[in-house]
Amino acid sequence: MLGGTSSQGTVTATHAAEQGVVAFEAGQFLMARVGSLRGMKALARMLSWKEGSFEFHASALASEPPHAPDADPIPLATALREAAQWVDELTRVRAPELVPAAHFCLDREILAAEAGLSKTEEAVLDLAGAGFSLRRILDVIPEQDATVLEAIASLLDRGVLVEADASS
Repeated sequence: MLGGTSSQGTVTATHAAEQGVVAFEAGQFLMARVGSLRGMKALARMLSWKEGSFEFHASALASEPPHAPDADPIPLATALREAAQWVDELTRVRAPELVPAAHFCLDREILAAEAGLSKTEEAVLDLAGAGFSLRRILDVIPEQDATVLEAIASLLDRGVLVEADASS
């Protein structure tokens, strides 16, 4: 719908307390932003929103940098398909229901016995150990949210990561 109605434009979408922006020009995806997220991850985050509101302006944002400074342009339809695939992969993740504000503790004894952690699992443990919330962990690690959630689920299953008590 985006590229078919105008050759260029900017969509600003709002969901709860989050606001996202997508810009395109000449059928090319220029950028997407949600908070500190940029690019495809931001576009996928926006597509995962089940409710909210949006505004469309028939001009591309001139002040925003492209989705990646050294990347080749991506057709808007391709970017939307890829982001939709990322969202679809999220529905397949077997992960416990966690609120975005959830925090985690590390079980250092179990961690000491662990071998062969993936890079994503290591990144999750570093950020969780630094006190980052689930939302911030998802935002900081550049992997797809589905990949990060799979790592968190695996670490929780193995007892390396434990959801912190909300009252503490």
